[in-house]
Amino acid sequence: MCLIKTKYRWFVATVVFVVVVWAVLPNLSQKIPAYITAGLQDTETLTRQKNLEERNIKEVYLVADQTDQPAELLLIVETMGYNGPLKLRVQLDVKKSILANLTILAHEESATYGAYAAEEWFLERFNGKDTAHDLRLAKVAAQNAQEVVAVTGATITSKAIIDGVNQAFSTYRKYQEGN
Repeated sequence: MCLIKTKYRWFVATVVFVVVVWAVLPNLSQKIPAYITAGLQDTETLTRQKNLEERNIKEVYLVADQTDQPAELLLIVETMGYNGPLKLRVQLDVKKSILANLTILAHEESATYGAYAAEEWFLERFNGKDTAHDLRLAKVAAQNAQEVVAVTGATITSKAIIDGVNQAFSTYRKYQEGN
């Protein structure tokens, strides 16, 4: 009789454990990283767009404003720089179809040249770029609005960032086709 009660208790304890784990795991997987939520308003909501994620587009989030209208598309893009991978946070304005903000989340570029590409003075060159057209690298001076002048001595890093942004633009265009 005592053996049956012990087995029953273990069975009940196991069922309770499984139910608790089943209830908690979905909430853990839905936790949104701080590098995504940085700079967002309290009234904005995020929805992950896994259908747009692919090889180098690691994460895609749709940001809706307080009226639940699409406002931005946030993309985490990985691309290969001179010394290793670059992790970009690309923020696109859905209403204006422009690049609103670009941030380098992680890189392995050299402090003497490649790391300059992660500085604000370089990243600001991307702000306001039209998502309808891919960007091109310019080595000395930009000849049109879709060209970005490379960091001197860091052409490969600059090109990698442009390639990553172009991948984000392509994903944005796929998003637009679906809406």
